Amino acid sequence: MTGNTPLTPDTAQDAEKPPASARRQVKFSGLVNAGVISPTPDINSPPHFANTLSGAAAPQQLQPLADRPVAALTIDATQKAEWELVENESVRLIDVDMVDDSPFQPEDEARDRYNSEGIDDLAHTMASAGQKENIIVRVVNGRFELIAGHRRIRAARSLGWAKIKALVVGMKDDLEAEKSVMVHNEGTQGNSDYAKAKLYQRAKQRGFAKTQADIAHMFATKQASVSKRLAMLELPTPILNLLESQFDLFGMNASAAIHELLAELPSETDLITKAVARIKHENAKENSIRGWVLQMVQSRTKLLSGKPGKTKPKVITDPAGRQLYTAKLEGRVITFRVSAAELDPSVTLDAMVEYFQAAAKGKSKE
Repeated sequence: MTGNTPLTPDTAQDAEKPPASARRQVKFSGLVNAGVISPTPDINSPPHFANTLSGAAAPQQLQPLADRPVAALTIDATQKAEWELVENESVRLIDVDMVDDSPFQPEDEARDRYNSEGIDDLAHTMASAGQKENIIVRVVNGRFELIAGHRRIRAARSLGWAKIKALVVGMKDDLEAEKSVMVHNEGTQGNSDYAKAKLYQRAKQRGFAKTQADIAHMFATKQASVSKRLAMLELPTPILNLLESQFDLFGMNASAAIHELLAELPSETDLITKAVARIKHENAKENSIRGWVLQMVQSRTKLLSGKPGKTKPKVITDPAGRQLYTAKLEGRVITFRVSAAELDPSVTLDAMVEYFQAAAKGKSKE
């Protein structure tokens, strides 16, 4: 029996068996007769569901696989059926209520990814377009344990689906299952850089990888990306708390900019944290962190130094409106420019000195 052949009472017995040296055999002895595994009478008749989601039209029927037949598989949860799967994995149509979450799925990552809005969006897609991707499960104690597809199974339940397409795989032990769950999580579309950083950290803690190069190989990504993501875990606690509340608050590139700011302005951790909080509370862009912090520091420095900055130049003209002099103030520095070509700058300077000396004497008499 192969994963491409529907499971029926006849084919279960008559399927061509490969040599034992090539692969292990499926042990179905007595399972069909005992009712532990039962074939679907009409595999091409998908289940019908009448419920709706969020006011949407009734979801479409769950479509069978287009490229190969799908065998229906039902395992009685009360019986401890022990399987030994063939090495080439098989796609089955299984009961939704027989599928359990993986115990190796971290609660904090699940909380971030399984928000009701996201599941509702996925359910709408599955209701209108059907199930485009199989969930992946292994058999544990007569039930199915998820390896990948935690969001899809939740969407299927919200739609009221009774069956779902699943790729049933063999795992030699829990350690292999845990590693597989981690790899599938990392590759999930839309997974945040911070969530991936936490996965990398857990891979090291669990002994699946020792170095950043090992992590990059395990998750099929670039070592530079691994380094940037792991650096997110070294941000100050107030910023990490913001990330814990929203995993996708900012990515690894914004994290690198934050680390640069912390190195340049070690005493400005609070200000940098405020810049990050603006992303969460004011919908600021994550690439605005550096510019905002530097602007705040510059404004504060000017305020403390008493230097208000540059002012608009003042122009002195003759009665005909012709420009004679230009005066400009920068902080406490006055720049006086002689603009008219016929005026002697030295004479102008002497006149200014004489004026200010007279003004000073008048001030002292008062």
